Amino acid sequence: MSILLPAISADTGTSLDTLQWAVTGYSLVGAAVIVTSGLAAGLGPVNGPASSASTSSVSEDDVGAASGISNMARHIGAAAFTAAVATVNATVGESRRSAGAEAADALAAGLSSACLLLAVATGVGMLLSVLAVRARRRRVRPGAYGAAAASHAHTVPVEGP
Repeated sequence: MSILLPAISADTGTSLDTLQWAVTGYSLVGAAVIVTSGLAAGLGPVNGPASSASTSSVSEDDVGAASGISNMARHIGAAAFTAAVATVNATVGESRRSAGAEAADALAAGLSSACLLLAVATGVGMLLSVLAVRARRRRVRPGAYGAAAASHAHTVPVEGP
């Protein structure tokens, strides 16, 4: 990069600072795509067992309600945590910027603080998962797994003929 940017700057008349910001921006977008792809790949295999765990621990009459509460909690948690991460990023970045730090340093500080929050939340989630598995050592009835699997297709109890 150190060889290419001065040559590009000379050819296009663009300052080196602008070119470095462009390279940094593309790098950040690339990193975000990789992280988002990793999250998407990880959420697929986790989503089914999480729904199954939440619906198999209730009576067959309450499977629909448990499924709805599980989905609602997942969506509210994702929205609230996205807001928390964005707030940490903006607050730390702005406080560094107002303290006189360069824009790139303030951005890096905000992103690293947001990543620290994500790492702590991931650790807490893993701990809660382990505790949930340990607390749920009781034997599940065979019909509970079938009810949990069918809960996404039909959540309203239907009276038989």
